[in-house]
Amino acid sequence: MREIEKHTTFDFRGWAEHALRGLPESTSDEEMTLLRCQVRAIEAGSVIANPLPPDPTAPQIVRKRGELKQIATQLAGASGVVIDLETSALNPRVGEIVGLGLAVECGTYYVPINHRFEETKLLRPDQLTLNDVVGALHIADLPLVAHNAKFELRWLRWHAGVTCKFIWDTLLAARLLRSDLPAELKDVATSELDVPDWGLSKFDIARIQFLPIDQVARYCAKDCWYTAQLLRKQHACLV
Repeated sequence: MREIEKHTTFDFRGWAEHALRGLPESTSDEEMTLLRCQVRAIEAGSVIANPLPPDPTAPQIVRKRGELKQIATQLAGASGVVIDLETSALNPRVGEIVGLGLAVECGTYYVPINHRFEETKLLRPDQLTLNDVVGALHIADLPLVAHNAKFELRWLRWHAGVTCKFIWDTLLAARLLRSDLPAELKDVATSELDVPDWGLSKFDIARIQFLPIDQVARYCAKDCWYTAQLLRKQHACLV
């Protein structure tokens, strides 16, 4: 049994030495020294992978009024608050606000408002009302940022009766910076931030109020977080 174990144990040093001998002659002495140090570190077990940082696009889903007070404190001190609305239609006169996403430096939030059961069209439990959210977070007083801000402006004015203050529109900035390229959020973010496409299908977008809240929250949070990252890049270019 020991003989079998001996022969089946992976010989890391032998493999590493073979790999190093196979490197091209152009490999410098400095590079070889560094590689040999890495081999010794792995053998000694001193290479420890650091845990990945938390995913900034993973949202906190807000379902209780008490949570709104804590978030309001975070938003009040922010120089810019990204907002993104998920809606059941393109026209605010015929649709409703399904959920509201926010992003600041410390993270992202998603507030479900009008998610419904597809079979009955009844509201899902544990959601907040739009008026509660707008009032508790003082949305009308925040320095807001959005991609295509006129969309959020129209919907919040029609459904919540507030006129918001937008300090930056990443869609307009994208058009100023690269008028020859598409300016939709997905196109700009995948190009400028090198992130994979996170979008929903057209079929899911058309029935977004019936999708699981967690799924919509993740989608909306990415919209918000990538908009925040675009804001930084665009601000550096244009200001």
